[in-house]
Amino acid sequence: LTASAREQANLMIALCMPAAAGVALVAHPLAEVMVGPALREGASTVTPWITLAGAFAGFTTYYFHQAFTLARRTGLLLAAMAVPAVANLALTLILIPRFGLNGALWATAASYGLGICASAIIGRRVMPLPIPWMTLARAGLATALMAAAVSQVPDFGGPVELFAKAAVGGVIYGVAAAILDVGGLRGRAMRMLTARRAGVAA
Repeated sequence: LTASAREQANLMIALCMPAAAGVALVAHPLAEVMVGPALREGASTVTPWITLAGAFAGFTTYYFHQAFTLARRTGLLLAAMAVPAVANLALTLILIPRFGLNGALWATAASYGLGICASAIIGRRVMPLPIPWMTLARAGLATALMAAAVSQVPDFGGPVELFAKAAVGGVIYGVAAAILDVGGLRGRAMRMLTARRAGVAA
C-alpha cells in the first residue's frame, strides 16, 4: 500500500505542479482567447489564484483524503474537511472588506492550503501516507526552470502568445524533469523501453 501511495503521489506531483504553474503563467493570453474584452483583465487576475486553490484541493481530495476512506474513519474526514471551510469563512470576513476580490482569492487559496496541511496531519493518525519530499523538490526545481523560460517569451498576445508559452513551458519542463528524474519517471520510461525492445527481439 505504501509503495502504491508513493507512486500515486509522485505521479500527481510530477503532473499537477507544472500544469498548475503553466495555467498561471499563461493566464493573460488564455483570457484573451477564452474571455470577452470586458472581462479579460479580471479573468487573468483570478486564474492563477483559482489554479493554486484547485491544485491544493485536488491533492487533498485525491490523495490525503484516501487515508480516511481506506481506514473507514469518515468522522475524521469530516473534521479534516471542516478546517478549510471554517478557515475560508473566517478569512473571507476579514479580507474581503479590505481587499475586495483579491481578498476573496487570497482567502480561498489560503484555506485550501490549510486544508491540505490539516488532512495530512489528521490522516497520519489513521493511515500515514508517504510524502515524497524529493519529488516535490525536483518537480519544484523543474517548474521554476519552466517558469523562468516562459517569462522570457515576448507578450505577443492572443493565441500566438498562448501557443508559444505553452510549447516552451512543455519542452523545458519535460527536459528538466527527465534530467532530474522527477518521480522516478525516467527510470520507469527506461524500463518500459528495455522491456519493449526485449519483446521485439523475442
